Amino acid sequence: PQGAVIRTANGGTMVWIDLGRDDGLREGVAFTVIDESTVNTSEAKGKAHLVITRVIQDSPHLSQARVTDYDPTQPIMTGDKVFSPAWRPGRTIGFALVGEMDINGDYKDDVGEVRELIRRSGGKVDAEMDSKGNIVAGLTGMTPNTEYLVLGTDLGIIKGDNPEELAKQAAYEKFRAEARRNGIIQISVDKLLGYLKADQAQKVVPLGDRIQGKDFPAEFSHKP
Repeated sequence: PQGAVIRTANGGTMVWIDLGRDDGLREGVAFTVIDESTVNTSEAKGKAHLVITRVIQDSPHLSQARVTDYDPTQPIMTGDKVFSPAWRPGRTIGFALVGEMDINGDYKDDVGEVRELIRRSGGKVDAEMDSKGNIVAGLTGMTPNTEYLVLGTDLGIIKGDNPEELAKQAAYEKFRAEARRNGIIQISVDKLLGYLKADQAQKVVPLGDRIQGKDFPAEFSHKP
């Protein structure tokens, strides 16, 4: 975790954290709030998300944030930790992307939205392989300083036994092997979105033949 909650207000919908001007924080960066007892962020389950709304200029390590998905059953407490994979004090986090990024189940590649979420959270894209297995030109490429490889939703899914599809999956695996040689952490696009997509109002619910039961939970009866 990069910081901690030091104060809450408005019933827990507004918080202040101990990161700010001297840490290079800026407005719009999203964080996941995890319990104060959590040490390993890779195993942490976020209790809420927040977005920085104001960096306090007359204090070196203080910012105000809006809680975007407040849950009264899991209130944010003073001392809770905040974490973002796309932000670090004093440096820009590099990402690599591979494959199709279908983030809402509509059969469309949403890689543009993934890039924007990374950029808005303070990160940058160092390297990218598109959904056809081609390296995207104009990027610096993976280095040991690249922090994460984001795995697309079509990795390992062969659509038809044809040479093009097999060649694409082989290209994906070669890209992943390069990431392993550079010591880059590999995470799914779903996990990345769980950290960065703090505004739940942006959620898209697919309909038609892509409808998902989890988007329409049954209403629980209060009757005995």
